[in-house]
Amino acid sequence: MASSKPTGVHYALVSFVLLTIVCGVFWILNHKWLNEARTETTRAKEDQKKATDALNRMLAQSGELKKLLGITLDDIGDDESNVNSVRGHIRARLNGQQGDLASTTYEDLLTKLEQAAKNASAARDDLQAKLKTEQDTFLNKMNELQAQMAEQKKARDLADQGKASSVKQYDEKQNELRAEVDDERRKRGETETAMEELQAKFDAFKKKSNQEIDNLRALNKSLTQAVQNMRRESFEVAKGQIVKVDAVTNKVWINRGSQDGLRTRTTFSVYEKSNSGVGRAAAAGAKGPEDIKGSIEITKVEEKMAEGRIVNEDLNRPIASGDPIYTPLWSPGREEFISFVGDIDIDKDGKGDFDMLNEMVQNTGAKIDNLVNQKGELYLNGRLAEGGEPKITENTKFLVKGKLPELATAKDKDEQARILRMNELLTSLEKQAFERGVRIISLSDFLSFVGYVPQKRLFVPGEPFTLRSGTRQSAVDAKNRQFTSGENSAAVNGIKRTKPQSFEGGETSKSR
Repeated sequence: MASSKPTGVHYALVSFVLLTIVCGVFWILNHKWLNEARTETTRAKEDQKKATDALNRMLAQSGELKKLLGITLDDIGDDESNVNSVRGHIRARLNGQQGDLASTTYEDLLTKLEQAAKNASAARDDLQAKLKTEQDTFLNKMNELQAQMAEQKKARDLADQGKASSVKQYDEKQNELRAEVDDERRKRGETETAMEELQAKFDAFKKKSNQEIDNLRALNKSLTQAVQNMRRESFEVAKGQIVKVDAVTNKVWINRGSQDGLRTRTTFSVYEKSNSGVGRAAAAGAKGPEDIKGSIEITKVEEKMAEGRIVNEDLNRPIASGDPIYTPLWSPGREEFISFVGDIDIDKDGKGDFDMLNEMVQNTGAKIDNLVNQKGELYLNGRLAEGGEPKITENTKFLVKGKLPELATAKDKDEQARILRMNELLTSLEKQAFERGVRIISLSDFLSFVGYVPQKRLFVPGEPFTLRSGTRQSAVDAKNRQFTSGENSAAVNGIKRTKPQSFEGGETSKSR
């Protein structure tokens, strides 16, 4: 009896049937797809042909358009900044138009060019009309001139008839004038020769005179310096005198006041009553002018009297009533003028102290008429005079010489030029000073004359001293206490003047 269960044949038969169905379906679909692909291919070929035909027409039209424009570039381009393309070339040409022809398109440019051509044509027609008018006017003028020339020719022909006699008379007159000119030239030559001889004699005399003047000036300078070195006399006079001294308060009173034009802060040097001349230069080798026993500074001015303080004194020669006082910066009822040259180092710190000098001079009412600083700059009456020359006058009281640099110390050409300029100005100042009898003194003597004392305090390690505020240490040695100029010092056992001691740089401080 046959079995009802499926066998391998059954499975094979089912698989074959299913494979046959699948293959049939795939064949049908593949045939459909193939027909559709053929249809699309045919359509694409037709579209490509249309596009190719359109491109060929566009290329042909582009070529014709470039010919029409007169442009031979191959690349039409899509960037207007590329001048090697047709588009960039057109944009560059359009941008190159200025004024009334400035355009953004060729059509706009052609329209403006057409209008410009019409305007030019109208202007040309107008100019041609004006030219015709001018030509007619010119012809009329020519006819008038020709008529005038004919009349002038007729007059000239009449004048030529008497020309021969006029020319003869003219020639005779010319010959007479030539003879007179030749005679004048001969006389002028003789005069010039005589003038040259006189000029030569004058030049020789002038040279000899100048040499004699230079010799006399040198001799005068030498004799003046020799007399000053031997006699060291002074023709200066005291500017007042001490009338009262208060040894306790270190104050003095002088016989000058506001009626004499005296100002506060004016300093004076105090001399011996029996001095041999105030304002006298220092002897050779001395540190300062002789006969000066101290310095005072005016602190209060009344009408006929002034109060001052002792800023410095020689304790071996104390300031007393009747002592004469002197300063070159002030005179009763008169303005003084001082000239300075060189490096004015007042406090000896190695730097110029022109501000301190100006303050010192202005406090007394005096003026600086000539100032040559360490840079070789010249100031006349306080104003810079570039390229100018100094001017010593009869009003100049002193020529004060500060430190003068040496040419060998110059570091560069600019510094050499400054030193040479300073020496040139110094030579001119000294020459004028000797010619006008103006005294030449050192900066040290000048400071002594004005009673200048360095404003420094001396501190000696290990020794007690009084503070600026007045506070004192408990152990005060009256014999060794030392102050700056202008400060009072008092010994514990009464008033006592201490001996002077030296500061740095050779300065001396004396206290009362």
